[in-house]
Amino acid sequence: MKITELKTTIVCVPFCKLYPWRLGVAHGITVVLVELATDVGLVGIGESPCFFPPAEATKGILDAAAPLLAGEDPFDHERIYRRILVQNGLYYDRVFAGLALSGLDLALWDLMGKATGQPLYKLIGGRVHQVARFISIVPLAEPSLMADTAREVVAAGCKTVYLKYDGDDRALVARLKAVRQAVGPDVKIRVDFNQGLSAGYAVKFLRSLELLDLEAVEQPCGEDDLDGMRYVRQSIGTPVISDESSKTLHRAYATIKAEAADVIQVEPYSSDGIWGARKVCGMAEAGGLPVVFHSVGELGLNQMKLVHLAVSTPNATLDHQTLYDYNSDDVIQGGLMPFDEWTMSPPDRPGLGVELDVDRVREYAACYREGGGLYVTGRTSGTRIRRAVGPAKIVA
Repeated sequence: MKITELKTTIVCVPFCKLYPWRLGVAHGITVVLVELATDVGLVGIGESPCFFPPAEATKGILDAAAPLLAGEDPFDHERIYRRILVQNGLYYDRVFAGLALSGLDLALWDLMGKATGQPLYKLIGGRVHQVARFISIVPLAEPSLMADTAREVVAAGCKTVYLKYDGDDRALVARLKAVRQAVGPDVKIRVDFNQGLSAGYAVKFLRSLELLDLEAVEQPCGEDDLDGMRYVRQSIGTPVISDESSKTLHRAYATIKAEAADVIQVEPYSSDGIWGARKVCGMAEAGGLPVVFHSVGELGLNQMKLVHLAVSTPNATLDHQTLYDYNSDDVIQGGLMPFDEWTMSPPDRPGLGVELDVDRVREYAACYREGGGLYVTGRTSGTRIRRAVGPAKIVA
């Protein structure tokens, strides 16, 4: 089996609810879809997230890889990936390169699964956990509204609710108290600080939150401040999760070595794809640490990638991130996939187990062309979201 063609398409799908966080307000998701055709008729599919604008930068990285893919065997995925990193000069920004190339990496794995007749999780270790369990990220709002939202998702089966810190200490305390009262003592609460605190201040502030019995706090200090992360971890009674500090294979190694986290949040995009993510999980396992998988906003292909990774990783024992419930629609056949009490199971079909819906791809590619992209820091200038019956649409 040899690769014969690479096709990339930018699509934009609005959220059904806003996602405010410390760096902006996200209105939707923009990704580059990847299709890899072969000489045996199989087509592998993948999805590269466009975290920041312009999406054309991500598409350009992928398109530039086409000459290096022609005639290659998808099973040589690690050599292919490294060759692209070296020959296209991408070693110098592994985070951006990882995000951009992740859809290509996923398409290679989808091809391997289709060629062998096996689901992806079988190729990366087999089933260890029956389901992948996900958190619910409660949108920032007034405490009473956040409490109502948290109560609703817990009633739907969610076991872990997740709050963002926006720089306002008093507001966070009020929100946490309201959410804890709403969900009761048995539901886990996780807070993401997105590097928002200095180490000394973090210790004082996080100690004051211990009565609220948080499951964990995520990335309280700067990504390069491993000494600060370790100091916080050793000084409070709440477990510390690394995120920005473990964005790549090398950063994760440094974080584990520095004993700067109790939990490693694995980036399945910028850690050099699926195989790189599994390497990070293996390092964490050797260090006795559990892992959770990070979300940057996923359509169906990447959401299913998270599911396959979660069920096949032994130390993936905590609930994983997702923004999938924020999507108004999907580009896969059948549309949005349902959660089952905030869990998902991988299909036993070959590869990812999902396929693109040609009509939906065409529709949301047109949304991008007409209205521009939607990113985690906000929406492209000049776009607005029109909501009607059915999926939201973007119009100029």
